[in-house]
Amino acid sequence: LTAQNNPNWFNTGTVEGYTSNNYLLGFGIGTTFGESMSKAQEQIASQISSEISSQLNSIEREITANNKSIGSSDIQQSIQVKVNQSISGATVIKQESKNGKFYSAVGLSKSLFISSMKFKILELEETANILFEQAEKGLMNGRFDYYVANRDKYEETLIELSSTAGILRSFGNPISPSFDRNFNG
Repeated sequence: LTAQNNPNWFNTGTVEGYTSNNYLLGFGIGTTFGESMSKAQEQIASQISSEISSQLNSIEREITANNKSIGSSDIQQSIQVKVNQSISGATVIKQESKNGKFYSAVGLSKSLFISSMKFKILELEETANILFEQAEKGLMNGRFDYYVANRDKYEETLIELSSTAGILRSFGNPISPSFDRNFNG
C-alpha cells in the first residue's frame, strides 16, 4: 500500500538517462528533501562498501608485504573515510514531494568516482615519496628525528594508498600502487 503512494521512478529504482552501468544510484525518502538526500547518499555509500568488502583480505596482504603489519580495523577505517569522501561527488538527479513525503534520487558517476580514486593514488604515492626522501636525507645528515617524525605519517599514507587501490580493484580497475620502498630498512 505504501509503495502505491510513492512516485513510479522511486519504486522502480530508475531515473531516465542514469543507468546502473554508468552511475551508482541511491534513493531516499524522508520528511524533508535534506533527509531524503542523506538517505540516498547512504545507499550509495553502502553499495561502495559492499563492493569493497571482498577486497579487504588482499588489501591486508598488500600492506603486510611492505614489512609492516597493519590491523584490519585501521584499514577498514581508512576505507570508510574514502567511501565517505567519495560520495561527496554525488548529485541530486531527481526529487519529488508527494503526500507530505520527500523523495530523492542521487547519482554518482562511476567514471568520475574511478578518476578521483586514481588521482588520489597518485597524490598518496607522491606524499609517500616525499616522506621517504625527507627521512632518508635526514638520516644521511645524522638527523634521526626526521625518520621518527615521518614514520607514522608514512604508515598512514600506505594504509590510505592500499585502501584506495582496493576500492578501485573492487570496481574492476586493477591498479596497484607502484610504491615499494622499505621505510624501516
